[in-house]
Amino acid sequence: MTTSGNYWDEKSWTESSHPAEGERWIYLVAGSRNVITAHSQGGLWANVGETSKSVEERLEGLDYRRKAAGGDWIILNQWRVPDWISDGMLHTKLRFKSKIKWLDSHNTEEFLFTEDTGDGNNASEYIRSAIMEAVMEESHKQIAGIKSERNSLREKLKKLQDEKSRKDSESTLNKPDLPSNWKDKSSQEMLWKKEVSDQIDKINRPPTPSEIRNEVIFSYLLGLASVLAYLFFKPSMIEFIFLLLPVSSLLSAGIGLIRSRIKWKSRLNIIKEKLK
Repeated sequence: MTTSGNYWDEKSWTESSHPAEGERWIYLVAGSRNVITAHSQGGLWANVGETSKSVEERLEGLDYRRKAAGGDWIILNQWRVPDWISDGMLHTKLRFKSKIKWLDSHNTEEFLFTEDTGDGNNASEYIRSAIMEAVMEESHKQIAGIKSERNSLREKLKKLQDEKSRKDSESTLNKPDLPSNWKDKSSQEMLWKKEVSDQIDKINRPPTPSEIRNEVIFSYLLGLASVLAYLFFKPSMIEFIFLLLPVSSLLSAGIGLIRSRIKWKSRLNIIKEKLK
């Protein structure tokens, strides 16, 4: 009896009698007498096992020689699968199938496939289905693990973002009000320097024509007041020269100095305010 091709990776099992690294064989074997009497026994009694060697080597083992009550072993089918799939996983799934029977005995690999006529085709379908169920379950576990890890990373990222936002907020609150950028800051510094420079220039520059005119008018009015005082009081010429004229000159010079000092102090105070 010939064996069918490998269901898992669709490679013929005859390409290599041994599975590749990280793989193993799941096999379906039955005794020759059980194959012949499948109709009369109500189905095919067959063994579902696993091996990391060739199936032929596995059947030569002592335990299979002891279980050979059904005659010589016939390999009905085998599947190359990842090594995380075990025959125990498949046994658990096969036991829950209504068309498959299992007896609790020393031979835990033996099942009765009630619909199989002895060629192993019906039994193979159940085993293929069990393999695919195991693959799907493992895929779901991996997807769930990936989702869980992704959610965990999202939570960690959110915590880092919240922490950064909190630190940025605290840093902003503790910083003094500064220009929004270096251009604004540079522009403000230039304006400040210009204002201070203008105030210093005002102190150092000579009096303007209007200021000179105002001082001349003030001196003229003071001189006129002296003349009026002379006419009103009618002092002698000597009294006027030695008394009124010096007093008038002193008043004119003193008041001029006081007014200049007031202007100088006012401009100096403006500069001090700019420097604060």
